[in-house]
Amino acid sequence: MPRYAKSGTTKEKLTEAIMKFYDEEEYDDDEDADDEEKFEYALKNALYSKVVRKDLSKIEFDFENITVKTDEFDMRGFVAGFDTVHDFAILWVGAGGDWEQPLAFCLYLDNKNKLRGYIPTNGNFFDVEHKAAWGNYDDKYDNIDNDPIRFNMNLMWNDVADRIQPAV
Repeated sequence: MPRYAKSGTTKEKLTEAIMKFYDEEEYDDDEDADDEEKFEYALKNALYSKVVRKDLSKIEFDFENITVKTDEFDMRGFVAGFDTVHDFAILWVGAGGDWEQPLAFCLYLDNKNKLRGYIPTNGNFFDVEHKAAWGNYDDKYDNIDNDPIRFNMNLMWNDVADRIQPAV
């Protein structure tokens, strides 16, 4: 069953939707925060919102460490940041706890203009048997650092394109 994204969503509209989760009072002690830091604060709050959290709950992983930057974590093959699928913007994000290997997901605006999350299965890097990030069940994967490529962006992009359709 497909999901639907708001047709024509731009990077700017998606950024604006994420920034609605920035709470100046919560971060008022950080007067020197630049736009990038404010975006990271807002993104973390957005990930804990009820709808996004539910969307991302199909896989067990933590939001302790998040990134929208390529090569910030050891996520070989992953390209973070804004992208376009069909005619709408998405944001590729990597996340995981210190004890976990990060996994990839994307954020987008649905046809009701609500921020949503989606974890592509194809091309992503997580323990399928346990539906969890690697590291939560260590006994299943001992040679994790020997994998040259962990993420396949083409497969993940195609998974997103197949699952999330532009609203008509």
